[in-house]
Amino acid sequence: MDTKKINRLNDQLVREGVNFKDDMAVSKFSLDEHLEEQSEIHYRYGVIRAQASFERDKAERRIKIVEAEMYERIRKEPKKYGFDEKPTVDGLKHAVAVSEEVTGAYEEAFASRRKLAAIEEAVSAIAFSRMGSLKALKDLYNGQYWSEAVAVNPASKNLEHADIAQEQRAGLRRRGRGRTPSGDNE
Repeated sequence: MDTKKINRLNDQLVREGVNFKDDMAVSKFSLDEHLEEQSEIHYRYGVIRAQASFERDKAERRIKIVEAEMYERIRKEPKKYGFDEKPTVDGLKHAVAVSEEVTGAYEEAFASRRKLAAIEEAVSAIAFSRMGSLKALKDLYNGQYWSEAVAVNPASKNLEHADIAQEQRAGLRRRGRGRTPSGDNE
């Protein structure tokens, strides 16, 4: 698919309210909001997918209708479509296949298939990639990856050192409480 078709498809989806880039965005500062809206976004894309599937089916049915109409027109007026007499089966098939109406119907069907494929990928990404990102960010948050800086209270350090010094003056070792300075157990 060329870039112009991709851009047209993306523009069409944005006009229809599908803004995939914004819907996939997550912020480590809004995990609770993102988790709450995850099911809503997934549901919305599910509805969009159902509508795109309906449009695809409708476009494919239209091909059959347009082909049938072209067969009928060519049979009724063969001279209008370049036949001198009653067309052969192969000639009729070729004339129908290359008619503007039928090729237009096929283009519409191809466009609806591309749209459906793009939306199905978006639904998958919303379900797995976005949810995976949210889970990974949640795990990082729970692991205090973004922990806040904690001010150290210098007084508490001094108290700890004072306790150690007091124990040493009392003749007790830090690990060997219950031993006397001579090393005997009490």
